[in-house]
Amino acid sequence: MTEELRTLTVIGEDRPGLLTEITELLAENQIDLRDFSADSIGTTVVFKLIPDPYKQAFSLLDAAGYQLIANRNLLVRLADEPGALAKLSRRLSDAGVQSRGIHIVDHCGSDSLVAIETTDREATQEVLADILV
Repeated sequence: MTEELRTLTVIGEDRPGLLTEITELLAENQIDLRDFSADSIGTTVVFKLIPDPYKQAFSLLDAAGYQLIANRNLLVRLADEPGALAKLSRRLSDAGVQSRGIHIVDHCGSDSLVAIETTDREATQEVLADILV
C-alpha cells in the first residue's frame, strides 16, 4: 500500500488572534502539530498543518466553523540534490498531471521525503511508482 500524508488547510480572514485561536483549540484537545505554516495574501490567511491525530483535528476545526480543505498527499523519495524537484515536476507535467501542492517533509541522508498532491492521484501513482514510499 502506498503511504500518504494527510494535511489540513485552514483559510480565513486575516485578523489578530486567529493563529492563537486555532493553535489553542488544538492544544487544549491534545492535538500535536507535526508541521505548520502560515501565509497571508491580502486580507486572507492560509494555514497548512499536519495534525496528529488528523481526524480529531479535522472534526474540531470543522465544528468551530473554520473553512477547511482536506489534503491527501502521496509520499515520494527523491535524491537530495539540485534539480531533483525539477525532474519530479517534469515527470508529472509530461504525463499531463497538475501539481496542487509539494512539500519537502524531511531529509534522510542522501534522500528527501516529499509530499505531493495532484489533480489525478491514480495517474500520479502510475507515473511515480518507482519512487513512491
